[in-house]
Amino acid sequence: CHGRPYQGHQAPDNRAPGSFSDQSVMEGQEVTMSVRVCGQPKPMLYWLRDRVTVKSGARHVVRERNDDTFEMTIKSAQKSDSGIYTCKIINEYGTKQCEAALQVKGKADTGPTGGSVETFNL
Repeated sequence: CHGRPYQGHQAPDNRAPGSFSDQSVMEGQEVTMSVRVCGQPKPMLYWLRDRVTVKSGARHVVRERNDDTFEMTIKSAQKSDSGIYTCKIINEYGTKQCEAALQVKGKADTGPTGGSVETFNL
C-alpha cells in the first residue's frame, strides 16, 4: 500500500481514486467504477448492487490493475443496472465498504414531460 513495504497485518483500507461516486448515464453507455484497496493479508473484494452480489460476465467485467485498483465495468448499461453499488473489502482483520448510486436513463426519460410514453423492456 502507498508504495512502501509493510510488515505485519493491516485491516483493509479503501481509497477511491475519484471514480467511485454517484453516476448518471444513458442506456447503452459504458460505466466504470473503481476503488484502490490496501491491506495485509490482501483483502477479498466484492461488488454488490442493492445488496446483491454482482456476477462477473459478458456485461459486468471485474478486473484488478497493477496499482491495487479494482474496477468493475458495465458494458452497454441498461435501466435494470440502476441502483446502489457497494464495494465491500474484507480480510481477517476487518471490513470496509463504500457506496455509490448509478442511474441509467432511457431515451424516453430525457424527452419532454407529459403525454404517454411507451416503455419497451428488452
